[in-house]
Amino acid sequence: MIKLIIKTLCFIFFLLLSFFGGYHLGVKGYYLAETNDGSDSEDALQACKNMTTEETSFCLRNKLKEFYYYNISNIGKALSINQLKKEGGVCWHYSNWYCSRARDLGFFCERVSISTGQGGHSIAVISGHNDYCMLDQTIAPKCNRLELINQTTENN
Repeated sequence: MIKLIIKTLCFIFFLLLSFFGGYHLGVKGYYLAETNDGSDSEDALQACKNMTTEETSFCLRNKLKEFYYYNISNIGKALSINQLKKEGGVCWHYSNWYCSRARDLGFFCERVSISTGQGGHSIAVISGHNDYCMLDQTIAPKCNRLELINQTTENN
């Protein structure tokens, strides 16, 4: 009975977080405090600069894999980059890390949160001018290109 109550409360918590999200509440850095020694940003920026959207996505994924550690006990905590590397985090921390780096590299980025029957999940979507990639810390990026379709018709 207690496990059911805890699961229900967690679901409600995830649902509220996915609905409001840190940025929607106006609390920048709610899940990831942007304070570090600078080495993380510089390292990722140097390694991933001047690349296509897809190349950047895989480059950022490889950088994240160097320190990725899932730690649910840090849910809702504002973490510095150094704390994230040392203590680990959850999907919100990592999607914010992706977006911060992608924006620094000149891409558009949005964190997308979804609710599931057993909680929620957050990913980052980065985009260039005609393509986008979905970055999830648990799998390789998925990228798509937006092809403009010529909408003129020919008369036969």
